[in-house]
Amino acid sequence: MLRLLDGLNGSIPIDKALDNETVLARVEDLLRREGRSVADRGSDLVTFKDPFWREYSAPAKWPVFAMYNEGRFQIETTPEGRCLRYDVRRPGAFLFCLCAACVFFVFGFAGGGLNRGVLYSVFALSFLYGVNTCLALVRAPAAIRKAIRSEVA
Repeated sequence: MLRLLDGLNGSIPIDKALDNETVLARVEDLLRREGRSVADRGSDLVTFKDPFWREYSAPAKWPVFAMYNEGRFQIETTPEGRCLRYDVRRPGAFLFCLCAACVFFVFGFAGGGLNRGVLYSVFALSFLYGVNTCLALVRAPAAIRKAIRSEVA
């Protein structure tokens, strides 16, 4: 449960026709389109790490990785074949949403007491963080899958 609050991880099978270099180049291209900078690149690994509070200038209109500021993509060999394992994190996003919920608590408390303050803060946290988490659970794996499966000849 805590992994879901902090980030997202999973794996995507890799087509046998693709070599590691092609897959990692496509992951790098995805990160570049999303406004993320590659921190490390190995023969089977790509990582990114950006500060949460940096000026955000992604070319995408609604970036998939907007909330994620660090992550790791690694190619692994399993008995079923090769797969791309991803583990993306968003430690700053939860703190930001928690601070916003505290602000809503203060306004609710000032306007109607403890019950209203708690209600406003729960609504703010569940809306800000919960909606973004639900969207990310669908959009991020789909974007990674699309990126590594594009242009297969």
